[in-house]
Amino acid sequence: GCDIMKIGYVSRSRPSDPWTHTVLGVQTYYTDTFAEQIGMNRNNVFGILRNIIDLFMGCSDGKYVIVKDPTKSLMRIYHVPWDAFGEDDAEDESQEEEEEGE
Repeated sequence: GCDIMKIGYVSRSRPSDPWTHTVLGVQTYYTDTFAEQIGMNRNNVFGILRNIIDLFMGCSDGKYVIVKDPTKSLMRIYHVPWDAFGEDDAEDESQEEEEEGE
């Protein structure tokens, strides 16, 4: 398993630029100590995972995205098309890189 976890804090360099960020700091935690601090144990982790799996078992077949709201204790689930985030995106990016190199 993993014994050490690093959490990085970043911020946009300019509010209008979504691509350029500045690292504000990094904290290092031992995973066992961090889990103890937030009251996490194996049973509640697997309980949460089981609830998420049960939720999706009730959904129709498809592709879904889970997004955690950073300001609330809320998770949003979005049903997306099968081809969303697919290989087509990777091909488009590689074509753009080749055109830039020319």
